[in-house]
Amino acid sequence: MRTDRYETIRDRLIEAMKAGGGGDAPENDAEALLYARQLTAADSTDLILIADNYTFPRDAKLLKNTTAHVRIILCGVHDYINPRYLALARKHGFSLHTIEGDIQDLSKLLEGEIITIQGQQYQVTGDGFKLVQKI
Repeated sequence: MRTDRYETIRDRLIEAMKAGGGGDAPENDAEALLYARQLTAADSTDLILIADNYTFPRDAKLLKNTTAHVRIILCGVHDYINPRYLALARKHGFSLHTIEGDIQDLSKLLEGEIITIQGQQYQVTGDGFKLVQKI
């Protein structure tokens, strides 16, 4: 469905929320993003993924060739940010957004660097991020 009407988007989100969890935590988010990219205008480059901080898409590897900028809005961030989402954002140049703030430029971090985000320290590793300590 293509639309730029807020009401249509809001209604669709409410419909999805009411459908509730299907009992299977991992979802096909990357596949949905790629499909959304096909539906958008050629000059549109940003996509939004609304994601649950405590799950992770099973198909993230499909994003390896995407040129779209994805803004990942993480829901349910209470005590830490899922390091897998930090790694995904770093790898592809995406941005992360929580109720507390925006996290950008993760792709500029070098392996071994430590970053503090919302009271937590994360270290960049060879395959992503690891939670170091709570401040």
